[in-house]
Amino acid sequence: MRTSALDVHPVDPSRLESTPNLFQSPLWGRFKSKTGSRIKAFGLGMGNHAMLVQLRGAASHPLAYVPAGPDVSVPTEEHGFFIEELSMQLRKHLPESCTAVRYDLPWESPYDPVDSPASDQAAEIRMNFGTSYHNIHKAPTDGLAPDTVEIDLSPSEHDLLAAMRPKTRYNIRLSQRHGVDVGSGTAEHLPEWHALYTDTAQRKGFRAHERSYFEKLFSTARDGRPSVQLYLARHRSVVLAGIIVAHTRDVATYLYGASAAHGRSVMAPYALQWHAMRTAKAAGCALYDAFGIPPSADPVHPMYGLYRFKTGFGGRVVHRRGAWDFVYDNETYAVFTAGESASPGYYT
Repeated sequence: MRTSALDVHPVDPSRLESTPNLFQSPLWGRFKSKTGSRIKAFGLGMGNHAMLVQLRGAASHPLAYVPAGPDVSVPTEEHGFFIEELSMQLRKHLPESCTAVRYDLPWESPYDPVDSPASDQAAEIRMNFGTSYHNIHKAPTDGLAPDTVEIDLSPSEHDLLAAMRPKTRYNIRLSQRHGVDVGSGTAEHLPEWHALYTDTAQRKGFRAHERSYFEKLFSTARDGRPSVQLYLARHRSVVLAGIIVAHTRDVATYLYGASAAHGRSVMAPYALQWHAMRTAKAAGCALYDAFGIPPSADPVHPMYGLYRFKTGFGGRVVHRRGAWDFVYDNETYAVFTAGESASPGYYT
């Protein structure tokens, strides 16, 4: 790819074209504008490619955040060149006091976390090799989980089940024998789901969004596609688990989940995921993104159980590059990242 093909220019965010990439979709821009981000969008001068940008933080020194972008195909050896050129062209369209541009890159990592891991320092050296400014840094935290499981929904339901881990198939059928009922919820069910979600966050130790955050998400997605679905699993009329899944063109993305501390023996979360996969397939989706796992099957990792759960449904484990910063103001960037280093990340 030749970076000379880049021609960054402002475009109306409301006129962005539909894309399978939820986080670069018009819906995500409208939603994030309701949650406090200032939204900008830019054409890249490469066909119909465009890029959604969120301005975050203090107006005096904002951070320009690009979720799951730029969503263009770039050879691995040109990642650094492309980010540098894109950032330099972007700068004149951002506030003069902008601290940095953060790209939560959709590109797959050249490193395998097990067979060929790389330290952040080594990855930075490779990313900056041959660039003019050597000013691209691995971000202290990732806004989007870089590791995920992608499940191809094109096979038949029989073949999808056959590709799962035997224990996963067993638990799906066990939930059916227990009479777990999975159905769609609406925004009216959000208070019940959010109470479960908050309890889950406290047990698991992750940061929880306020209920208003999800109310804004559902109000934004009220009209057609991309659609946002709430699925609830009940046993004897009691909600034991619930998940939120977005459909963007032919991709379904599992965004948020919650489960009760009790009633685990009926395997409600397994029933939910299978229902979400089947519903996405029936809606014409070709891919189900389980959205977020630990980087490897390490039994000592605090989220090893999540890895086992999600990979049990089959699919391909994907390792993306994570979040990278092109820095404009080194002084304010140092202050910003010092506080951010204590953050657990993964806060879409």
